[in-house]
Amino acid sequence: MALGFSRRDLTDRTFCSTRMKAHRLYLLLSFLVLAASHGQEYLKWTPLSDLPPLGDQTEALGVAGPYVGVHNDALIVAGGANFPKPYWGEDKVWHDDIWVLNAAGEWIHGGDL
Repeated sequence: MALGFSRRDLTDRTFCSTRMKAHRLYLLLSFLVLAASHGQEYLKWTPLSDLPPLGDQTEALGVAGPYVGVHNDALIVAGGANFPKPYWGEDKVWHDDIWVLNAAGEWIHGGDL
């Protein structure tokens, strides 16, 4: 009982799961406070160029749910879906395009799935 819980608590999955979640939250909050207190920027976000228009679309709408990966310093985006404009009354469109963003920031069509 020195730690504040009984031996039975250690076998209770709900107790362990709740205690682990609380511990993870504590660690995350500690990291955020530590990062903010030093005044340094640990994560720097910079926007990339927009994905080109897909299929017969005339505007770059982006996609949801694509396969994404990095290979040889190039970002690869394959597939995905979106709703063409106007968004209401249109069915979801699935895309099979593969796009590669090279180090120069240019999108290159890499074929189809």
